[in-house]
Amino acid sequence: MPIDPVLVLAEELRSTEVTLQTACDGKERETFTQLMAKTISLYRELFETVPTSAIGAGELVRIAARHLPISDATYAAQMRQIADRLGAGARVHTDLIWLRAMAQALDGGLCGDDGLKAGALLHLAIRGAAQPILVFRAVEPCDVTFARIAAE
Repeated sequence: MPIDPVLVLAEELRSTEVTLQTACDGKERETFTQLMAKTISLYRELFETVPTSAIGAGELVRIAARHLPISDATYAAQMRQIADRLGAGARVHTDLIWLRAMAQALDGGLCGDDGLKAGALLHLAIRGAAQPILVFRAVEPCDVTFARIAAE
């Protein structure tokens, strides 16, 4: 099974942001400009990528929580708890309901412009988390016949 594309983008974004932070500390202007362009590009790609797993959806919820202003820390805390559960592979129905309500509230203007960005990420996360899970089970042929069972 291929890895969730959101996980790849999130990891690349984290490493780019860490490198960007060290470039800011070192006052390297060219490197800083290149890293900012890469960060913006990664965010654009992230805003267009639908996760294919609950773990990828959890990453998007976690990133959406980071976009909320500090004044809405209670919402961000709830989103991080949901992201932790999704990251562990648990899809809880009440979490999806809460995320849908929160996404609509953010679309409606809650948290301002930052909320609109977070809402867009939540919509993508919901699409990924709500996908049905297909479980394939292998069936091994059984050499026990009904006649043998009946004889015992």
